[in-house]
Amino acid sequence: MVGIKAGGVGFLAVLMVSGCTAEPESPAGAPASEAPLVFVTPSPAASPAQSFGPGSYLVGRDVELGRYSAGDTVTRCRWLQRDSAGTFLDGNAADRPTQVLTLSAEDSELVVAGDGCSFTRMP
Repeated sequence: MVGIKAGGVGFLAVLMVSGCTAEPESPAGAPASEAPLVFVTPSPAASPAQSFGPGSYLVGRDVELGRYSAGDTVTRCRWLQRDSAGTFLDGNAADRPTQVLTLSAEDSELVVAGDGCSFTRMP
């Protein structure tokens, strides 16, 4: 083992106690007290939308593939995207200066929540 300074031991102990996962348990930036985002299978859309707000969507069926923006930082806007196998693809992050979401995986599941949360497709 490589020598570790006292500060590093404390950090290592925290990692050992808290555990390390490859996927976040909740989207980055979401307070622990908020309910988790849960995908609810939506009714099929007549045609894929180019803008959307809170709800559950299948990418490619309910919303078009592409890049979407919520404009300036939207407080309390949360999203979670997983592929058809359930693998985490993207989620909100508190440190993003603007909220841009890239939908590039056909049939991935997208859940959006929050007051005043609205995404519009970018050119």
